Amino acid sequence: MNQTNNYILGVDGGNSKTDYYLFDLQGNYIDHLRTGTCSHERFPDAYASTYRIMQQHLEELLTPHDLKANQLAAAAFGLAGADIPSQKEQLGYVIERLGFSTYAVDNDSFLGIKAGSEKGYGICSINGSGMSTGGISRSGERLQVGG
Repeated sequence: MNQTNNYILGVDGGNSKTDYYLFDLQGNYIDHLRTGTCSHERFPDAYASTYRIMQQHLEELLTPHDLKANQLAAAAFGLAGADIPSQKEQLGYVIERLGFSTYAVDNDSFLGIKAGSEKGYGICSINGSGMSTGGISRSGERLQVGG
């Protein structure tokens, strides 16, 4: 059985696909799962489907490693449809219901900045099923256009 709290999860949830990545705390790749969208904006029952779909896919990713969401050290969720405070709040409720207590949730446009910039600032434009551009200045100010 794996030691708990030694893993982190990264989720890139777009309007057409979702990538779930599992790493250890040293940054070593452990596993990956690519699925369809988890965006609440794509389903008639919105956040209820997001919860149901993410629960199913997280179980598929974590079970082979004898892990559950509440055993991970932290998680980061970059999600399409996390555009305004009320959406981020609702998605936070979904993530907590999934078992996460240490997590970040933001629009998926900010993932590219954090992943691709050593200094943590820049601009990222998502041009897939939807369009969103996020920017973070050197001083940490943020701006999102679209979404």
